[in-house]
Amino acid sequence: NDDRFPLALWEVWVCTQLGVPIPDLIGPRRQCPCNAFQIDLFGDHLQTCQAKSAATQVHDWEVYRLGVILGSAGHRVKIHKITPAQGKERGDLEIRDYVVLQKPQDGTGRLPPPRTLIMDFTLTHTRFGRSQLHSLGQLTHSRRGDGAPEPDGALRESARTKIRHYRQLYINRPDPIAFMPLAVDTSGRIYDDFSRLLFLHAHREASALANELQEESEQFRFLRAACYANIKGSVGLILAKASTMRISIGINGRSICHLGH
Repeated sequence: NDDRFPLALWEVWVCTQLGVPIPDLIGPRRQCPCNAFQIDLFGDHLQTCQAKSAATQVHDWEVYRLGVILGSAGHRVKIHKITPAQGKERGDLEIRDYVVLQKPQDGTGRLPPPRTLIMDFTLTHTRFGRSQLHSLGQLTHSRRGDGAPEPDGALRESARTKIRHYRQLYINRPDPIAFMPLAVDTSGRIYDDFSRLLFLHAHREASALANELQEESEQFRFLRAACYANIKGSVGLILAKASTMRISIGINGRSICHLGH
């Protein structure tokens, strides 16, 4: 059951959110399998380390779970054999005919055909965990003016990087494809376009359940709000478990299938 949150994972998640040492990491410092850093008490290095495939395992699990959510309104979501941007480079999820364009084609007055949407998922950490230039646990972004923390800095930078890398390549195809970064961070923040996509999907989910309810009616708005709340809760649980599993896999070396996911 993917909705389970075992006590061991819950303990790690609570500690990371409160900023207190993780019990399993208290004691003599251990060398990380990457052999470049020691594992700190707060899990910042484990959140960013690429060794032992923890990041890859968790990433693939997240993509699968998001695919289930985005397929709830009848859309066919692909997480394998994604249309490439160039060479072997491609996003993580693909939904055919998902983007409905509202601007008529020039000279015809007709709406263009729907476009496929490709998304690339990334989970970023807001603190340095494997930098030789910054202190372990230091926030990665701060305002230039006064040095105050910028909580969304890592999230926005990650999304901009994905957009620069993929968007134009997909748009320039003979059959233009829309691209969106699904950028999130380990504190639970999500990129604003991703949030809008979840609301749009809640609207489509509600429309599929509404029978003869008019979209302008109060009953439909209540139904849409319930769908949106359910989707937000599901995505929040995915992000909480994902950030925790990156630490737990690094601590005990067990694969994701043994963490009670």
